Amino acid sequence: MSVSQSLANLEQAVQLLHNGQLELCTKLVEQAKTAQPELLTSSRDSSGRGLLHWACVKGAERIVELALTTGSPETVDSTDDQDWTPLMLAASAGHLAVARRLLGAGANPDASNATGQRALHYAASKNRPEFARLLLDAGADAGPRDATSGVTPLHRSCAQGHTAVTSLLLSRGAPVNVSDSVGNTPLHFACEEGRLEDARLLIEAGANVSHINKEEKTAFDLAPSPADKRQLELFAQNVNQ
Repeated sequence: MSVSQSLANLEQAVQLLHNGQLELCTKLVEQAKTAQPELLTSSRDSSGRGLLHWACVKGAERIVELALTTGSPETVDSTDDQDWTPLMLAASAGHLAVARRLLGAGANPDASNATGQRALHYAASKNRPEFARLLLDAGADAGPRDATSGVTPLHRSCAQGHTAVTSLLLSRGAPVNVSDSVGNTPLHFACEEGRLEDARLLIEAGANVSHINKEEKTAFDLAPSPADKRQLELFAQNVNQ
């Protein structure tokens, strides 16, 4: 396809994005803004995603700009069939500049998808502290629980050992002793995975080391080795001195 041609439908534009033909796709979308505005606003694929959603997945900043300025103000928080917003997709894919543009256009940093997860959950699980900071600066709740297991972004970062995100969340008031649906706190997650630095941060932030989950296990009981458990106990002793 050349620039002299036009886009026939949304699927064609998305295919160009998937093929890495970002420059060509952008030029064709610019041409379509006047002649085919529905391509940028109302067209949806079988998953309920429009061009804005896919542009956020691929980090196509100019196409994001075109979609936002062509559609209504509500476009920025449009959802696919699983209630993913453009901001969630940008967070999952790691496109910080796109997220800034979305937030500047009024995107809701606390929107949740069908599983109750928010953009901050994805920033935490994928070790994106700058993304998490952007969301928090935009007013995102630091400790939302998802709808399926009650897990917060802090649970996610601690399980993965994403210490920079853990530190940031704690500094922004993320609840340290919140439990998931089976009674596990972020400290349980950190200890079970051997994330000792994250565990130390949690303990220093006031994590309850005596809390038991529904299996009547403390976080320290889940430590992967006796050595790790001893180290965790030393952390707790030092904090309490």
